[in-house]
Amino acid sequence: MANENIYDSDNNLKKIKELVSLISGNRGRECYYILCCSVKIALSYQPTEPQMKLICVEVSRISGKTIRSIEKSLSRVADDIWRHGDRAALNEIFNTTLTQKPKPKNLIWALSEYLWINTVMPAKDDII
Repeated sequence: MANENIYDSDNNLKKIKELVSLISGNRGRECYYILCCSVKIALSYQPTEPQMKLICVEVSRISGKTIRSIEKSLSRVADDIWRHGDRAALNEIFNTTLTQKPKPKNLIWALSEYLWINTVMPAKDDII
């Protein structure tokens, strides 16, 4: 079950947009909105990785777009980031040197995990 009360804060939404903007190519494309929505959904399920079907259904509910349209948008955004985005930032998010374009689901999971670890998860000093 998603922890929406924790993950829906304006600050986290701002962090999603900042992170996506950091790696983006042609940021003005609508597919980036779909990516941000997808990361928001995936972040709400951290530390687990929800199935793409679940993410697409939730994004469809938010955006009003069909699941097929969402899948196409996510493919376009992954391609755009790979071709025109900041590869060094992308490698940092994945914590490896990528040699192939990431699949949309891997991109979403990596972005949500990166945000969860760096902005949502409690600091080590807060755990005890």
